[in-house]
Amino acid sequence: MDSYYYSMLFVLPPILYVSYHLTRILADKKKPTTHGLKAHPLLGHLPAFVNNSHRFLDWTTELIVGSPEMRMGFWIPGMRTGIITGNPADVEHILRTNFANYPKGEHAIGMLEDFLGHGLFNSDGEQWLWQRKNASYEFSKRSLRRFVVDVVQAEVADRFLPLLCRAAGDGRGGDVVVLDLQEVLQRFGFDTICMVAFGHDPRCLADGGVMEDARSEFMHTFGEAQDLVVGRFFDPIEVSWKIKKWLNVGTEHRLRKAIADVHAFAMDIVRTRRQSASVQDRDDVLSRFVASDEHSDEVLRDIVLSFLIAGRETTASGLSWFFWLLSSRPDVAARIADEVRAVRKATGTRPGEPFGFDALREMHYLHAALTESMRLYPPAPIDSQSCAADDTLPDGTLVRAGWSVTYSAILADKKPTTHGLKAHGSRSWSRCGCTRRRRAALTSTPAARRECSTPRRAALTESMRLYPPAPIDSQSCATDDTLPDGTLVHAGWSVTYSAYAMGRLAAIWGEDCLEYRPERWLGDDGTFQPASPFRFTVFHAGPRMCLGKEMAYVQMKSIVANVLEEFEVDVVKEVAGGGVPEHVLSVTLRMKGGLPVKIRRKTEAY
Repeated sequence: MDSYYYSMLFVLPPILYVSYHLTRILADKKKPTTHGLKAHPLLGHLPAFVNNSHRFLDWTTELIVGSPEMRMGFWIPGMRTGIITGNPADVEHILRTNFANYPKGEHAIGMLEDFLGHGLFNSDGEQWLWQRKNASYEFSKRSLRRFVVDVVQAEVADRFLPLLCRAAGDGRGGDVVVLDLQEVLQRFGFDTICMVAFGHDPRCLADGGVMEDARSEFMHTFGEAQDLVVGRFFDPIEVSWKIKKWLNVGTEHRLRKAIADVHAFAMDIVRTRRQSASVQDRDDVLSRFVASDEHSDEVLRDIVLSFLIAGRETTASGLSWFFWLLSSRPDVAARIADEVRAVRKATGTRPGEPFGFDALREMHYLHAALTESMRLYPPAPIDSQSCAADDTLPDGTLVRAGWSVTYSAILADKKPTTHGLKAHGSRSWSRCGCTRRRRAALTSTPAARRECSTPRRAALTESMRLYPPAPIDSQSCATDDTLPDGTLVHAGWSVTYSAYAMGRLAAIWGEDCLEYRPERWLGDDGTFQPASPFRFTVFHAGPRMCLGKEMAYVQMKSIVANVLEEFEVDVVKEVAGGGVPEHVLSVTLRMKGGLPVKIRRKTEAY
């Protein structure tokens, strides 16, 4: 008899939970509309999301490209309804015009809170504004110049280039080792962001980049925690991670241990800095916060983790895809090398000397090549906000409060529409087989302006257009709202924009949108011509525009210019598998299995 009661204790709550939410789903008419995307009466779009979870970015991109509005809508019981968009008009509406109505939202913040606390990347309102204002000081022009000279160039000259020299062998045709360039770039990024953010050198790239001490171990632990916590967002049954966390089993057990180690490392940095007598004389971001003596150790820890998230993998992701693209475009590599030689001649510097900030600004074609790479492979491919109050998108599409809006495609009606995606009745691609509805939509529409700029930037920009390091982002709708085309967005919906999809839309970039073409970023005079941040969303846009944008370009251009001046980078296709590398969708767009390369000195190549 006792066993019967114990069984009921575990069985009844889920049944009641599901029944309650099922009743709400069937009664609620505020479901996103879905063009061609069938919804199951009870499962909504859940089956479609489960079936395509292994190719989420490409699948959602296909739906957005096929949608006249450049967005898709979805709803799933147990999750939030929403929109994924690639429409620039929607992106501008969400990130600037009606910014206050699209916070990160309690849902997203709650999923990241045990890892990131309430740092810059996991906060809203006054808390976010205060941190943003203080952090912006470190990213002023003066700070950026100091960063270039004191941190990036030292890391390039003292660690990165010597590592490539060792990998290239003795220069007489001896054995050349296969190097995982993505791993090396991640170590480089971790060293530099630690130095700039809090004046701490973890030396992850020292001694050939193979460190056995706790500092290198911390980098991997941080990466594990990052991947596991992001996995919560892609769990088809959302409540499952909460159950695992409550029981402390599986991935949540591993995550709890990783978070404990990460927090211990960060707290050690904070406490050491508090005890430092020279805080007032230091320029790093953490010291600025410590000097005010207004914040608890926990608040400072969250600030540290925010900068680690921002800088650990973004440039590594962008550069990995860039070097992969470059491996099939020797003409682009040759033009970058020519530009580097021209800058050397103009500045009177010799090969091997560090490039200063002004010299890097003169490399317009390199800037364009990187930007074009990030257009196609954005480091952060997707982002999402929450709709606080019902809203209508610029084309008239309704977005309900509480829906998520993920930069990529929505419809007009009370539910987001999705071309080609059928919803399973009353459940959509819910992360939980339960019944709290999750709605969302993706959008992408062209409405951009060109801005002027001075830096010499083309190959990098085109690289990021195709492979944005952060390929997708999402916001939450706070109150009902209307998108630029008139689409209504209900409070509570998520609104997600996909930088990955936007880089592949002919309506924005023309019929050659799938081509890697740095020249699309250059004016008639050969100078870099930036696109509107609401078309090229790699560095976000509006009040949350990435503070480290120029820092990222300085870091990437410093690496590429120095590498292509001295070395040939050959992707080992038989190891990489040939074709387009598979990606791992985490905080950034990372290559699955790394980027195996062989390094040769230019004297050997010719």
